[in-house]
Amino acid sequence: MKKPAYAGAFAYGRRRLDPARQVAGRYASGRTRQMRTEWLALVKDVYPAYITWEEHEQNLTTIEENRQKMAERLTRKQAIRSGAALLTGLVRCGLCDHAMRVIYK
Repeated sequence: MKKPAYAGAFAYGRRRLDPARQVAGRYASGRTRQMRTEWLALVKDVYPAYITWEEHEQNLTTIEENRQKMAERLTRKQAIRSGAALLTGLVRCGLCDHAMRVIYK
């Protein structure tokens, strides 16, 4: 959970409009995420919380660690996980170069 509201906090200014990235006719385009230090307001203990602020901080740390591990694996072109899908994490889209994944039903 990345949203501070789950920890009972009010946050304002998490995203700001960047006119250079805005696309005409597309609502909410051009919005960029800001670092927590650049948010306009962060008030803790405003809402009833599902998790504590410490758990929220730990979740953010875990998400960042997972993002870094995934980025390392993709740059080294290693398989993300073992199993029947041998090309998981290695196959990339020919148009946009995003990693493709296998989904079993």
